[in-house]
Amino acid sequence: MQIEVGVRYAIDAKLWQLYCDVYFSSYSENTNILGLTDGVKGVIISVWNPFGQTLTLKQNALFSRKLLTYLNSKAIPYFLLWGGSKDMTYRELSVLVRVDRTRAYQLAQQFKQLAYYYVENGILMLINSHNRQQRTVVGGLHRRVLKASSSHKRRNALTAGNLAIAKP
Repeated sequence: MQIEVGVRYAIDAKLWQLYCDVYFSSYSENTNILGLTDGVKGVIISVWNPFGQTLTLKQNALFSRKLLTYLNSKAIPYFLLWGGSKDMTYRELSVLVRVDRTRAYQLAQQFKQLAYYYVENGILMLINSHNRQQRTVVGGLHRRVLKASSSHKRRNALTAGNLAIAKP
């Protein structure tokens, strides 16, 4: 997944490209992702599958609960969303948190993620969590937001055909 480059780490090109091909979908039908990001700086970061390791639904639930409890304990507001492939067959529960770049980097490391997305002025940038020199401007966030469909409602979105969940 990552290759060591001196004391810095680079995510291999194939995985990096998968991360660049990200799309987002609302976790709740009542949430407008684009409305949350208008003129806002913030991070979009997965709360599932630490270090790129695919976990079971139960393991992901425990991991995400721990991270969301941390955000709540620090009174850091967040919004839940799905990040994944365009068809959402691979999707991870993620959070949008309004923070500056330094705090985004810290959260990505604390959340044990290989990479994260930083949003500024509607532009989405992919950044390596362990080597900020590895980054790519993905483009306008508005082009990466999918309309929520009935097949991706919360109840079914967790398990139905989700490749981000390991089989127990």
